[in-house]
Amino acid sequence: MKPVKSTPLYKLVKESILTRIAEGEWAPGTFLPSEPALAKEYEVSHGTLRRALDELTREKRLTRYQGKGTAVALLDEDEALFQFFQIYNAEGSKTLPTSKNISITSGVGKKGGATVKEAAALDIPVGDHVIRIERVRLVAGKSIFNEHITLAASRFLKIKDMPLEQLPNTLYAYFQQKFSVTIASAKEKLRAVIASSEDVERLNIAEGTPMLAIERVSFDIKNNPIEYRTTAMVTDDYYYYSELKG
Repeated sequence: MKPVKSTPLYKLVKESILTRIAEGEWAPGTFLPSEPALAKEYEVSHGTLRRALDELTREKRLTRYQGKGTAVALLDEDEALFQFFQIYNAEGSKTLPTSKNISITSGVGKKGGATVKEAAALDIPVGDHVIRIERVRLVAGKSIFNEHITLAASRFLKIKDMPLEQLPNTLYAYFQQKFSVTIASAKEKLRAVIASSEDVERLNIAEGTPMLAIERVSFDIKNNPIEYRTTAMVTDDYYYYSELKG
């Protein structure tokens, strides 16, 4: 019989800290209790606690400030965009996009609630209350992306009443600052498509234009699905870049 592997103590402490952050006990930018206080609370050695904090700091979940302590990391708007935006121009440079917001709507039930695909992506019931954001994204002044975003209303209900012009360009930083939801990872699927009639109208492109469809599910620091996003991208002057490591 193989011996049962136990989870290292520092990882249990790490997961507990992540859970407390995700549940809003410590909001972004908030300082955690001192290391001696946390070690006493968790009934672990200072070395075990420090190992958990070091790993969370390397993963950019926490930020250490010399002489002040350790705080829940804040997303910088440009950093948030740069981390999750994998589009480059023909010269190999990444130019961050701006947004032209089209609509913010909400739907619930059989008419307008979560579709089968949205429900599966967000791990919510079909027909559940959702918020949908539609926008066009521009790079260097040119409309490149037709974007649709779906969020569970249970976490983002206040967005539905937000004036369209106040919706920020960088949603991930906004999610963290206003809702204490930190996007930590994302999974994407890519496929080739032909421009829809909506793409043609919104992006001012010809019918039959080949496009790249990007389907993304974004997750918080506890790996809960937060956002379902589909994007149709014009690829004349831009490409999607991903670096793989063995």
